[in-house]
Amino acid sequence: MKRFILKTTGILFAFSLIFTSCLKDDCSLKRTFYRYDPIYKSLSQIRSGLKLVDEKDLKVPGKIYIYGTLLLINEIKEGIHIFNNENPDNPIKLNFISIPGNVDLSVRNGILYADSYVDLLSININDPENPTLLCRTENVYSPIFFDPVRGLLVDYSKTKETITLDCHSQNFSSFRFWSGDIVFDSNSKTSSNSAGNFTGLTGIGGSMARFTINEDYLYTVDMTSLYSFDIGTSCPDLKTKSQIGWNIETIYPYENKLFIGSTSGMFIYSLTNPDAPTLAGNMNHWRSCDPVVVKDDLAYITLHGGTECGGFTNQLDIVNVKDIYNPTLLKTIAMEYPLGLAVKNEYLYICDRDLKIYKINGNTEIQLVSSIPQMNPYDVIVMPNENNIILVSETGITQYDSKSPAQLIQRSIIPVK
Repeated sequence: MKRFILKTTGILFAFSLIFTSCLKDDCSLKRTFYRYDPIYKSLSQIRSGLKLVDEKDLKVPGKIYIYGTLLLINEIKEGIHIFNNENPDNPIKLNFISIPGNVDLSVRNGILYADSYVDLLSININDPENPTLLCRTENVYSPIFFDPVRGLLVDYSKTKETITLDCHSQNFSSFRFWSGDIVFDSNSKTSSNSAGNFTGLTGIGGSMARFTINEDYLYTVDMTSLYSFDIGTSCPDLKTKSQIGWNIETIYPYENKLFIGSTSGMFIYSLTNPDAPTLAGNMNHWRSCDPVVVKDDLAYITLHGGTECGGFTNQLDIVNVKDIYNPTLLKTIAMEYPLGLAVKNEYLYICDRDLKIYKINGNTEIQLVSSIPQMNPYDVIVMPNENNIILVSETGITQYDSKSPAQLIQRSIIPVK
């Protein structure tokens, strides 16, 4: 009997080895990823791409900017649309400046400052129908990657692809992996006439901006650093480049200070010495994207996750910044998926699936008074001395009359085509 048991056990063990061997040979699974193939351009290709284009539809709007009666709209990585916005009920297209790699902009004294991959451009727009390039400050910003043969890595083309993975592959359980310089990612959100009279010297940007101007200085951020440029003359003079951290996202000026948002927290810089901003204080948070705006002693920070920023936090943080060396979290309020925001008087405007408007009651209490349906709103500008709100979303650029913040009235829309 004992021999029979041993013999049976041996047979079962042998079968298990054979079966396991078969599984080992045949174990595979089909999975669908978003495939990102790198796009390279030479410096000569990039620097020869600046030109005026008479007809260019708005397709993928990015940052928005107001300078006097001009409305400037970034077409992501392609350039800048210029509109005469003297009458917000009827914005008039003037032209489009083709700027390869452009995603950010600011204006002072009629000079448009715009990035073009690794370069910083200074463009005279005092005659907005005939902009002229004043100077190109080359190689200011660090490239993502430079290949001596292919040139600068400037972007990735995105396609959907189903591939077969062996279960013993190191990538079998990965949501993102590299194959050479190709990225496979399961997350689809990984990367992407007369102009009238001017008013003021410097324009107004949104909360998602990475360029801002304070007096005679242009401040910009990239993924890791803060740059300080003296723009007292037409060509920017780089004064300092300061390492901040990693995944720096936004920059917001307020009363001689810079409030900088990153995926890990908010940094506050003092501009006592405008050539070299100095870190005053910071506040850490869970990993997520976080634009910030400030009014009086309060900073309002939206955190959103579920993207390349990481994390899954979706909330509004209200922070006391009276003591910039020791910012203090006062309250956290749950949100759906907040992005850009703006504050004016006692109202807070948040792009949170829809455009949501809150009445500020004291330091920590806000009350929802209106929700305007929009398709994935991205950023919003509330004009300080006018009853006008400008919103950028997937459908285009919408302007509202904000005389009654709880009952916005649509004035116009520049649609995405």
